[in-house]
Amino acid sequence: MPSNAPAVKKEGIARRGARVLDDAVDYDDAMVRARALAAETGATFVHPCLGVPLLAGQGTVASEVLDELPSMRTLLVCVGGGGLLGGVGALLLSEAPHVRVIGVQSEHTDAMSRAIEAGHVVEIEYRPTLADGLAGQIDDDALAIGQATLESIVTVTEEEIASAIAWLWLAEGIRAEGSGAVCVAALRAGRLRHLAPPIAAIVSGGNIDEQRLQGILAKAE
Repeated sequence: MPSNAPAVKKEGIARRGARVLDDAVDYDDAMVRARALAAETGATFVHPCLGVPLLAGQGTVASEVLDELPSMRTLLVCVGGGGLLGGVGALLLSEAPHVRVIGVQSEHTDAMSRAIEAGHVVEIEYRPTLADGLAGQIDDDALAIGQATLESIVTVTEEEIASAIAWLWLAEGIRAEGSGAVCVAALRAGRLRHLAPPIAAIVSGGNIDEQRLQGILAKAE
């Protein structure tokens, strides 16, 4: 894991019996190290964003939303490396092709947004972000996922993400990490207009350090 990954993520992994190696520079570096360790030890490498088992698991999110809201016409998806997007997008293309899929990411994690606009993979610089789970580069496979599933994609500011984290906690009692709050941030900031209702927004991930959450809440008061 990256050295600056949230402590709550490291602690959660360690509690499940794993040994946490947290000396990577960022998530891309961590993946390179994980591949090397798997090759050296014979362990199984699990890609964070690709692979049929992973995408199938991610697709169950869309399945559950459809079970609860079969009339859904628009789904907002948090976008990083394309894993969640690929899973829910593939299921919707098969089961509910009328549903529009809108991606959302931070301005500091906008690899997919830039690639979609350019038509090819664009390398982005690493910048600190509340949405650390969406950070990192994408590859050609991830871009293909985005091109096949997204109707559009928007970005939100770090300030808008912080505001959404605070609102989710104060108004709904939902503890959301920055990566999971981006869709709500886009709605609250007015980034998305003329969406066909009913609309569902995925809030995926509650791994936010308590100190960071309290700091965000203090600024919101």
